[in-house]
Parts: sequence; C-alpha cells; structure tokens
Amino acid sequence: MNVNVVSISGGVDSTATALLAIERMTPNLRFVFADTGNEHPLTLEYIGYLENVFKAPIMKVKADFSAKIETRRRKLVSRIKDRKKTGWTNKRLRQALWTLTPTGNPFLDMCLYHSRFPSATRRFCSGELKVIPIQQAVFAVILDNGDKPISWQGIRWDESPRRALLPMHEEGEIDIYRPIASWSKKKCFDYLAQHGVEPNPLYKMGMHRVGCMPCIFARKAELSNISRMFPEELDRISRWERRVSLAARRGISSFFSYDKTPRGKNSKNFNNCTVYHVANWATTNRNGQASMLDILPQPECVSEYGLCE
Repeated sequence: MNVNVVSISGGVDSTATALLAIERMTPNLRFVFADTGNEHPLTLEYIGYLENVFKAPIMKVKADFSAKIETRRRKLVSRIKDRKKTGWTNKRLRQALWTLTPTGNPFLDMCLYHSRFPSATRRFCSGELKVIPIQQAVFAVILDNGDKPISWQGIRWDESPRRALLPMHEEGEIDIYRPIASWSKKKCFDYLAQHGVEPNPLYKMGMHRVGCMPCIFARKAELSNISRMFPEELDRISRWERRVSLAARRGISSFFSYDKTPRGKNSKNFNNCTVYHVANWATTNRNGQASMLDILPQPECVSEYGLCE
C-alpha cells in the first residue's frame, strides 16, 4: 500500500502542496511537521489552524541530540591530556563541558553538538532538524509495516539554482514527489486564496521565510522587520550565541556568518557579526548609513508578496 506523506513547514509552498493533495483526493494521506525549536509562536499557531483546514491531524516530530551531545562530551574529556595538540585551553574545556548539556530545544542542541551555527557552506540544519526526524518517525515506520512511502515536498524550481535541478518525481525506497515544482510563489498564494485558506500571518509582517525565526539566510529588509516587531526573537538568538560560544574551541560563535555586514566582511571578525550587529546593519540603507525609514512611521503591512488589501 502506498502511503502519501506531506511535509508541512507552515510556509505557503508546503500548504499549497497539502491542499493540492487533498483536492486530488489522494488516498492514505498523512501530514507531518518537524518542530525545529526556532519557529515563531505564530507559525506554531498556524499549524493548529491548518489542522482545522485539512480536517486531519498533523503529526509533530522533534530531533533529539541528547546522545550526540553526550558523545561529544566524552570526546572532549578524552582530549584533556592532549589539549595542547588540539588547541583547547583548560578554561575552554571547562566551559564546553559545563555548557554541553541537552536543553530540549532541537535547534540549540544541534548547535551545541556542532559547536557552531549552520551556514551557507555547512547547511546541516534542514537535514538534521527536518529530514532525519521525519525519516525516523514516519518513513521508517511505514517501511517496517511493509508499505511504500511517497514524500510530497513543497519545493519550487525558481527558489534556487540547486532546486532548479531537482526532478518532479524521484523513485527509490522512498518515492519523492514535488507537485508544485513549476509553480511561482504568487501561484501558491493565489491557490491558497482560491481555497479560502489564510497564509501564515508572518508573510504580511514582511517575512520572506517563515520556517525559522530568523533564518540564517534572512534578507536585510526581513531582519529589519524582525528587529522592529519581534525584538524578543533577537534576544533569544543572542542568548544562544553566548551559550554556543562556550561550547566552541575558539570561544566565539555567531548565528550569522561574519561577512553578513560590511564591518564583519572587512575585518573577518566574528565579534563584529553578533545578531545585534546584524540587526543594526539591517536598519541602514545600501551605503551602510542610517536610513530615514527608521524614524518614519512604518506601514501596518510590509508583505513582500503584495498580500495587503
């Protein structure tokens, strides 16, 4: 028996994919949401809203890094005698061992385990926080039952050059189906509107991505909106930066890469690229100067997608 599984992120693409599956009366349809621990509360509320729209439960899964963190602790303990060769100081080792304890938040625990945040060159977040947990909690169970899982993914070709190379269908132990691959973002929003389904409210607040708050790839305008409307999210990231830094051999780790701001790019200094440095940079114009937009009244709706009435 084929079991169709739609991965839900809270974004418009995955929501459109789910609605398309429902519209086609796809049999044996299931929905799953991977809680990364870095979602905005509005996204979590939106998942509840979608359960009512789909008239079906959405399974929630979370990655668990407890065992991996314990393994890393043991490796650090084994390096105490050879700390001069490994570059660790007594202070750094004590700090790392003290902070390397699971918090129960998947995103933070992942970063503690790696002693760093994900980046463009080491983008391990999606795989470890979404793909693997869903495979373990959903697809593995389907396979163990002797059934065939089909993974419906809300991926579009115009999102990036890498995604443009992905086929609409892939066959394997787990078949992959990307039914909206040829769609535009606007078509996804229009499709939700046709079904009378509201998009994630964060889109109307200027968010380009709603899967994480913020995403490591957040745009400048988006970061400016986050800084203005959700400063508590930046405070949370700042706390995470301090904790992950304690687990790092260099004693410093920032959520955004050092070249996110002109100052950081020129100095190649992670200290110039904390989340607050990036947030301050996001409120400047293209020349890096203070923008008049900072002192002008802000519109109620700053959607990148023209969602305002």
